[in-house]
Amino acid sequence: MGRVPKMAAHCLIVLVLAAAITTSTGQEAAATGKPASIPAQEFLKQRCKKTEYPKPCFDDLLPYAESFSGSRTKVAVAATTILMAKIDSLLAELHGVNIKSPGKYYLDKCIKAIEALTAGKRERLAKFKALEAIQDTKHTDKDTAEVTKWIKDVDLGCLYKCGSEVDKFPKEAPSYEGARQFVGIAEPLVKALTDRTEV
Repeated sequence: MGRVPKMAAHCLIVLVLAAAITTSTGQEAAATGKPASIPAQEFLKQRCKKTEYPKPCFDDLLPYAESFSGSRTKVAVAATTILMAKIDSLLAELHGVNIKSPGKYYLDKCIKAIEALTAGKRERLAKFKALEAIQDTKHTDKDTAEVTKWIKDVDLGCLYKCGSEVDKFPKEAPSYEGARQFVGIAEPLVKALTDRTEV
């Protein structure tokens, strides 16, 4: 099979990411391309201030802002879904590096760690989305425990193991930096769901 041009590969990743977000969060507004209202933008901006990376948070979630309808839970679910999509993209990039330069980098442990985290993706997304059925004021640590653990596993069990090798070819694995940032976005958004001072 011929190599996929970089631009085509990038477009494919964007389409897959948009589909994942729309499916997971029911964000029809994103599919229609309607701009978010000022109140929707302000709500998202306030949520993103809770994160380590406010600007990437706002920029990546803005296309879906109108559908959040003031729900902190929907923002957290969307951010976690984007993180998952970026991990999927990173896995594809690392496989591509292995094919292009077999044996040049020590990626086996890194790839296996990511594959373990992406196993059962459909079921995991369903569980993430189930959080939306719980009112923002009713979340408990138990409700968010699985999501929180998965995000920590991405950070410490996956990105940490991959970092030293990915640093050697950053241009060929651009999703690494995006995934790293979205750990610092999704984690505080999920954690804030159980913060009773938020409401």
